[in-house]
Amino acid sequence: MTKIVVLSTPSQKAQNNQKLVSRFLKGAKDVGHEVQLVYLQGKTMHEAYEMGKNLFTAPKETPQKPQPKPSDKIDERVWKLVLVMGNKVLPRRQIMADLGLKQNSRKVFIDNYLKPAYAKGYITFRYPSSPSKPEQAYHLTTIGLNLYAQLIKQ
Repeated sequence: MTKIVVLSTPSQKAQNNQKLVSRFLKGAKDVGHEVQLVYLQGKTMHEAYEMGKNLFTAPKETPQKPQPKPSDKIDERVWKLVLVMGNKVLPRRQIMADLGLKQNSRKVFIDNYLKPAYAKGYITFRYPSSPSKPEQAYHLTTIGLNLYAQLIKQ
């Protein structure tokens, strides 16, 4: 659900504006958005500032299943790899660059990122029958895409 905030500085001459705002808010509510109308007429700068600070309060706590947390350094690296890859098909050099790794750290990348992610079933090869093919690239599996979706929600 999206929260929609409408700021209004109504004047006595602006009855049409009020009707327009009311219709907009009704339409937004009817499709399931949370709406809030904020009147700023007659407010000082300080009052407007305080109102702005309080507009976006933390959402009401609803019970949610616990989000996964990396259990060790390997998990943390694998999760970084999954976040970098997203739903793209990327070659090793691009993944390393996106992770901020230098190209001369190829072995570190393979041992600490690629192999653990592959072993856990998060990634697969574009060309599985030719792992050392120069055009080799990687993409997330269904399990990897599920983890990616969980990680971006955090």
